[in-house]
Amino acid sequence: MKYISKNIVFSVLALSFFGVSTLTAQNDNATIEQLIEKKRTYNQTKVKSKGFVIQLYNGNESKAYEVQQKFDVLFPQYTSKMKVDLPDWKVQIINFKTRLAADRALNLFRQEFIGANIPKS
Repeated sequence: MKYISKNIVFSVLALSFFGVSTLTAQNDNATIEQLIEKKRTYNQTKVKSKGFVIQLYNGNESKAYEVQQKFDVLFPQYTSKMKVDLPDWKVQIINFKTRLAADRALNLFRQEFIGANIPKS
């Protein structure tokens, strides 16, 4: 008889624990839905970046033009642009969609342009 009563007590406790965990799982699902909705709202209001940029040079005007011409000869498949932020002139390579693509190109460019880097956005 003791054995049967222990089994009944154990069964009741086990079922109550499973019931509590099921309720918690239901509440977690609602929380996840709220977080997803917040993320969707955030993504709609966030300004999307145009991608990643590699900066080859930052300095005076004449050297910037030299660096840009050298780059255009060595890597014609990439687009370079000159950005003027007085008193600095910057030579940048634009439109890398992912950080991985920018890092791969940066490794290639550093063979010729040691100071090349990816500036923080």
